Amino acid sequence: MFYIRGVLAVAEKIEDTDTWVDWVQKNFETATSLDPELTQSYFFAGVVIGRDEESINKGIQFLEKGFRRNPDEWQLPYWLGFNYYQLGNYLKAIEFYQRASLLPGAPDYLKSNQAMLYYKAGRPDLGRVYLEGFLRSVEDSRQLKWIETKLRWLDNIVYLEEKVRQFRKAFGFWPQELEELVKTGILDEIPEDPFGKGYYLDKDSHRVKSRFN
Repeated sequence: MFYIRGVLAVAEKIEDTDTWVDWVQKNFETATSLDPELTQSYFFAGVVIGRDEESINKGIQFLEKGFRRNPDEWQLPYWLGFNYYQLGNYLKAIEFYQRASLLPGAPDYLKSNQAMLYYKAGRPDLGRVYLEGFLRSVEDSRQLKWIETKLRWLDNIVYLEEKVRQFRKAFGFWPQELEELVKTGILDEIPEDPFGKGYYLDKDSHRVKSRFN
């Protein structure tokens, strides 16, 4: 009964008051107190209710409680990682995706996707280190090909960011685009993106990014 009340409230999307999230979570909290393994309750109360930073953080608190109750359920740390991803806390998202990937039944993509989060967190170097380690544990030929391609993609980003820093050191200011590295002789040419989307320089962060993602 409490589970159904919570689901109906979420479906109605009544989010005009500050108490809506608390009321929804209270119903799912009662449901999970009666049945701690009612996994979908944690999904609704931890993920679906997320509308803004405050409600996402409340969802994280609910999911953390659920994970303590169900430490072998891979979906719970995965949903925690998803919420941290929405908040832009990519390193925290990686932490929970890694925990989820080690649990029974976790899909393989949880392991390979972590490299992208390192890239988003501004640490492509850690992403390639992670992929190198993952590469040694994979036997599936399709996965191997994808990982090797992603490694080349990250290698190029790490290399280009090093050249951007060299430009800054040599001229005292940041380049506005990657083509300046070629014009000044710091680079012979911009490496080809193995995904075919191309690289560019973000003018605000001075980070090299890819149109692939």
